[in-house]
Amino acid sequence: MRLPLTYRLSLALMIGTIFGVLVVMTQPMPSVRAAGIISGVVYRDNNNNGQRDANETGVGGVTVTAYDANGAAAGTATSFDTLCLGPGNPIAACTAVNTPAPGAYTLNAGGTGPYRVEFTGWPAYLRPGVQGPGNNTSVQFVPDGNSANVDFALHNPAEYCQANPQLSLTCLQPGPAATSSLPTMYTFNYTDSGTTPPPQQEALASQTGAIWGLAYQRSTNSLFAAAFTKRAASFGPGSGLPTSDGTGTIYRVTVNGVPDGTPFIDLDDIFGPTTTGVNPHTDLSFSNGDGDFDAGAYPAVGRVSLGDLDVSEDDRTLWVVNLANRSLYEITIATQTAVSRGVVPDPGCVNGVGRPFGLGVNNGLVYVGGVCTAENGGTASDLQAYVYGYNPATAAFSAVPVLQFPLNYDRGCADIFAPGYPSPPFPPPGGCLPAEWRPWTDTLPAGPYADGFGAFPQPMLTDIVFDGNAMILSFRDRFADQIGGDDPGPTETPPGGANLNAMPAGDVLRAGPNGTGGWTIESNSQSVPAGIFGPTAGANNNQGPGGGEFYVGDNLPGFHDELTLGGLAHAQRFAEVTATAFDPTGTLFTSGTIQMSNASGTRVRGYQVTAGSFGKANGLGDLELLCDQAPIEIGNRVWIDANNNGVQDPGEPPIPGIIVELYRNGVRIGVAITDANGEYYFRSGTALTDSDPNDNIINDGGIGIRTGTGVAGGASEYEVRIPNITGDQQQPGLANLILTVSNGDGSPNGDSRDSDGTAVGNHAVYVIPYDNLATAGSNNHTYDFGFFQAVPSAVVLERFMAGWEGEALMVRWATALEVNTAGFRLLRSTTGSLNDATVVTPALIRALGRPDSGAVYEWRDMTAQPGGVYTYWLEELETTGRVNRYGPATSIRPSGQVYRVTLPIIGR
Repeated sequence: MRLPLTYRLSLALMIGTIFGVLVVMTQPMPSVRAAGIISGVVYRDNNNNGQRDANETGVGGVTVTAYDANGAAAGTATSFDTLCLGPGNPIAACTAVNTPAPGAYTLNAGGTGPYRVEFTGWPAYLRPGVQGPGNNTSVQFVPDGNSANVDFALHNPAEYCQANPQLSLTCLQPGPAATSSLPTMYTFNYTDSGTTPPPQQEALASQTGAIWGLAYQRSTNSLFAAAFTKRAASFGPGSGLPTSDGTGTIYRVTVNGVPDGTPFIDLDDIFGPTTTGVNPHTDLSFSNGDGDFDAGAYPAVGRVSLGDLDVSEDDRTLWVVNLANRSLYEITIATQTAVSRGVVPDPGCVNGVGRPFGLGVNNGLVYVGGVCTAENGGTASDLQAYVYGYNPATAAFSAVPVLQFPLNYDRGCADIFAPGYPSPPFPPPGGCLPAEWRPWTDTLPAGPYADGFGAFPQPMLTDIVFDGNAMILSFRDRFADQIGGDDPGPTETPPGGANLNAMPAGDVLRAGPNGTGGWTIESNSQSVPAGIFGPTAGANNNQGPGGGEFYVGDNLPGFHDELTLGGLAHAQRFAEVTATAFDPTGTLFTSGTIQMSNASGTRVRGYQVTAGSFGKANGLGDLELLCDQAPIEIGNRVWIDANNNGVQDPGEPPIPGIIVELYRNGVRIGVAITDANGEYYFRSGTALTDSDPNDNIINDGGIGIRTGTGVAGGASEYEVRIPNITGDQQQPGLANLILTVSNGDGSPNGDSRDSDGTAVGNHAVYVIPYDNLATAGSNNHTYDFGFFQAVPSAVVLERFMAGWEGEALMVRWATALEVNTAGFRLLRSTTGSLNDATVVTPALIRALGRPDSGAVYEWRDMTAQPGGVYTYWLEELETTGRVNRYGPATSIRPSGQVYRVTLPIIGR
């Protein structure tokens, strides 16, 4: 039955705290289920599809905890660490007979089910993966301890890539750059092969000059390219300032098929002239096409200008190597400012110098690769390759190299000649121009040469990428940048009087994790220890460390055992690595890319980009994948909070069929409906149209959920809303339900399990914080909404009073008895109009009385300003979902007295 209500309302302004008591309700106890083993795997969802695919690796070190219905921990486990596969790891499980798979866990749950399973403690560079068949987010529910396939996916947003992205590479062009219309940058599709379709031009020599390092900023669709020293290829315009001679310039290019390279930053302008060395191109002579002696550039290769260039995983920073002072530089893209992070450590090179060049960025760290050159009278046995890690958080390099190995291994032939060839007779021994690495030299070697072809491979470690936990290294042959194509020596003519064509002999090597935070280079085509990767068909071919090579697809049989030019590109979703190469399709004197399997090392495809430039002689530079920003997925669960504690306890049921909306700046841009598990998700696609089939976001400019909106440290422009939780249009699935307390769990990880919505009018609303949507790929599955099914608690209001108490506004009311009222909330307006009144009580004020006795309530308005004019309405929420509103009552703060407004008695 419904009882009449009499009340009197008085208002007074007061600032203070909310007082309230939770209503405790009895609920049916869930059935008791068995304890036992909960198992699953934590893995990296590289292609962002919510299920584990064949090439997706496990993630170790993640804590898995099962909680029982009382909120007590019933068991914990840690996912198996992949690095246990290497030697020297102290974890006992690494030596177990039945070694688990990487990322796997087994949890022995005690007590009784059901259980809530939580995943915590993953590395900061990883984010939760999208929900799908193989990922039910970081908080999951299982009926009992005998539950398998309780899997959890993580991803690194910086590793996201679409199925067929574009690739971009730099192209070196001979001659004076200022008047050249030849392209220095191309883009093409990842799956292109052969000679078609033709690549798209993105920059010209007159805009950039000679460039090598390349980096892509996803958020702005911008490519950055770094100046590079190559003989016979002049620098670009530089910044235009007197301090710039082009050696230290980084250029910016917008990817749109219209060449538009412009100077972005010049290290010489910031740190002083010659910081990146002196322009060595002082005697360029291009009058007859081949007579370009350019002697000053010969020793400058690898020593002057810039090396590799990479963008940070958060898309905000450029990293670049200065070859002149062998230092690493950090450039903030937004402000175009730079800082030196110091000289890259020398690992103790013997008879040579440690010269860094290559970069890789992975899992929050920067990796810098270099070689010990043996240039000071050394031999091949003094040649070493090394990689140091750099931690931006601590601004420090690793104390020792994370990878170091000798380069005096067999490598086959840079060029192979058939019997009777070449003519005139300058045959190399055995018809082979050897590909073995040689010490760096600044004078033209005496040979071997053959028919105008020569090879004297000198290593530069120019690029680093990662495939899972494996590191892939690319080496460029310095000699081909010293000589070029069909050019003479720097001050003398090769034997026979002919110009010389350099036969480059780069290389691609693979290293596996060693279990102590470092890597070990491949040996005879497989990992050390064996079992992580390989062996491949390259075993025992005498073309790699330990007598064989993993990547056997880097050759042209019968012509060259090594084709690669030093550039690499790879995204974790792909099963192959892409490298720049000459003769990629078998057509001689061309350049392009080859793709090689990361499982077998064999060739997958080749694509021709150019026919000309420097021919075979290092005509291409760095390579970059143009991957989209990672999309964002948000949402999760609507459920019955049976005990009204605001926490998702095991056994509490979901609420299916509830409409959930996503708003941006007050405009609805997405609609979802909770599924059978009470879950809802808003997924942002990547296509630049609102019809993207991969998302359920509309009316947002085709971008889906945008990052970085709102105010840093405050709210974003987005809010999740469940409409009509009360009122005449109440959603049927929420009948007789009341929104539970918000943010009821303040413990660590509490936000992943508690309710977030607060009542605003007839809706439940959660305003998403700025930090939640600050970066791409920051999936968040913690936006939960709980509702409780209130037991009649007997509330009848007798009076509602308020008064000034000092400088605060206190609102009080009392009830004579309470029957079917669930609770109360207050609306307030500063204009006197109900149309703009907002709920000022952040959570439902629970009913405390009983059918035979009432209760007294008080609430302090913490946001009321002294001297303000406020109009209030009181809303009573019944357990049936019905809302009764009373008022209005308006109070102006008096001076030195309590002011009360008394309303007439109203029945309901």
